[in-house]
Amino acid sequence: MWFALTIVVSVIALSHGVPQCTELGEYAMQRDVKDDLIPKILRYSPGQDIASVSSVYDCDLEKMASDLLTKTYKTLDFLKPIGIYPLIYSIDGRDENNVRLMTHAALQTWKNYIEDIPFLTFGCNYRYENGMHNYLCLLRHKAE
Repeated sequence: MWFALTIVVSVIALSHGVPQCTELGEYAMQRDVKDDLIPKILRYSPGQDIASVSSVYDCDLEKMASDLLTKTYKTLDFLKPIGIYPLIYSIDGRDENNVRLMTHAALQTWKNYIEDIPFLTFGCNYRYENGMHNYLCLLRHKAE
């Protein structure tokens, strides 16, 4: 019981520390999705020594993820050579209102990768377009 309560309190505390990245304007991730997704990514990265969410969350990577999600002609091949590992997830979700369920599905798909890739910083974004929930998280796993 105490263990479950500790996890819930930790996730709530982490969600309050998620940077808003307001300077991104239209490229910023939808706030409710961000508050749900980011703390859970940190929870699945047990090897990370994280002082605060803002020390590992990168607004520039959030913008890059937005650019990649909105420009379908872009390939993700250029990311790995520059030290960025992409986690992408898309699912048909006829209803935009079930975004929490879709976020959970994305996290379950990514869980093993997040646990195995030590990252320095990361940034994510989400778009709902044409009946599809599209998620992209970029994990910077080596210094530039």
